[in-house]
Amino acid sequence: MVRFSIEQSLFAALSLALIVVAGCARPLYVQTAGTVGPLRWEAVDLEPGRRTVDGKEVDVYDFTLVVHETRGVRMTFTNVWSTVYGGGWMGGGQHSEKLEVPPFCELHLPFSSNGFKAPLWYVTLRGNDEEDRPVELKIPVALPPLPLQPGISAESAKGSVSGPAITEHAGPAQGASLSQSLTVSERGRLQVVDDAFNPSVFSPFFASDETRKVASLSGVTVIFDPAIPAALHRGLRNMAGGLVSGSLRLNSTLTVPLEVAEPAAISGTIRFTYVALDPRPQACARMVLIETTNSVSEALQSWTGVAMFQQHGFHLTPGWTEREQRALYAVLGRIPEHWLSQIEGLTFKRDSIHPGNLAGEYRSDTHTITMYDTAFPAFDVRFGAANRTIAAIAHELGHAFDAFALRQAAERYQTSLAKFAQGLDGYKQASNSKPSRIAPAAEKLLETQRITAIRNMEAARSLSGYRWYRTPVKFDVVEAEDAGANGFRRVAGLDGSIPITKYAEKSWSEYFAECFSLYVIDAELLESLRPNIYAYFAKQFPR
Repeated sequence: MVRFSIEQSLFAALSLALIVVAGCARPLYVQTAGTVGPLRWEAVDLEPGRRTVDGKEVDVYDFTLVVHETRGVRMTFTNVWSTVYGGGWMGGGQHSEKLEVPPFCELHLPFSSNGFKAPLWYVTLRGNDEEDRPVELKIPVALPPLPLQPGISAESAKGSVSGPAITEHAGPAQGASLSQSLTVSERGRLQVVDDAFNPSVFSPFFASDETRKVASLSGVTVIFDPAIPAALHRGLRNMAGGLVSGSLRLNSTLTVPLEVAEPAAISGTIRFTYVALDPRPQACARMVLIETTNSVSEALQSWTGVAMFQQHGFHLTPGWTEREQRALYAVLGRIPEHWLSQIEGLTFKRDSIHPGNLAGEYRSDTHTITMYDTAFPAFDVRFGAANRTIAAIAHELGHAFDAFALRQAAERYQTSLAKFAQGLDGYKQASNSKPSRIAPAAEKLLETQRITAIRNMEAARSLSGYRWYRTPVKFDVVEAEDAGANGFRRVAGLDGSIPITKYAEKSWSEYFAECFSLYVIDAELLESLRPNIYAYFAKQFPR
């Protein structure tokens, strides 16, 4: 993460400088947008104020410089030079980083100055174009004093003296949802990132003091959900810069919890989507979409699943904390009661570490879900779409629903074996025959019942396309030969070749469980990204 911060020269004379700045006349002109060569630029997220620096209160001015390439020329900048003037004082800075600006894409650079009330910036970008020719472009940014002083109009504070502001983009229409902003093929390429985030880690992106985190963002077009307050744009841009360099890989979407009070109160979840777009004329090939997904009113109702838990004979072994139980009940509270007949009698266990470092595990032979420590981070998230604990529990429930037919067939097989043994014992007692002898008719009937149970067991299929396979000593679960006709796999193919998460790439059963979890926790997102899979679940598990 990079912060471009300019302080006054002669910083030792800061108190005198502040007196000069405070008493100076208004700026000669304001310029917050313009055009330089192939670049159209705009200064956005203007945030003047006062801040304590090294124990002294000084004027500060933060803004983001958004640069948009307009001629279809790829550019790579390796040096950013900046000089700032104000009140008779000057400051300067330099930053070196490889910043790619593909054709029609944007570069977002956060800047901050200390000791200037209405600074005049000159930002110089140096690098090369796609033919390796040297490029040097100087951008003049004359920021308005805010709140506006007499004599400066709102129009001049927002507009430009040399070019249009960046107000629209060629490409996806601006909208409040993935469905409105992306095509079906673009959404079909997206995978859901399931990293867990503590809400507190994002607070520094919105801080107003020297603890604020910033990050540049290049090679994309950024689109904000109109419902997001403009006062949050700067912090969210910086978050996007940090996420794109980390968890948010290309063609993925990530929902994170966000609870901040300043500069604009928000308590809910924000979704960041980083996507490679279908080819469009004069449009950037990549986009970052930032949208709000829910509000505090949709926070989890943790105890709504308690009655359901008791009513369907579920068992909870010792070891669960109260917070962990609330997460479990919250998941059950999101599942319609008429589904639960398929998993009645389920046992929920708690253990510390899985040998494979899994968050949870479902065993069909014992009808048990075991959740491990990795499913329960130390922090708490109040919103379902960003709560990885309830997503992990819902995932394991997905395995239980997936295996319902296999479990039912196995139970019937065990019942038939018990009847076989009971019938044989009953025959022996009634006939007083030798243990090695049984009437041919009785033996044939019992053997027919046993073979029928085996065939029924082998004919059963899980919802994700697996079956029982009989070995000389036991039954194993294997992929069915007719799996191509499986309903879930067929509709998944209609949605494309990319599973909904990276973990879903492991197997079809994991793909099913990941989709089930999303259907329970964030059905709207599943419908947007994989509409055919959503329709399958809506039919298989109607609400």
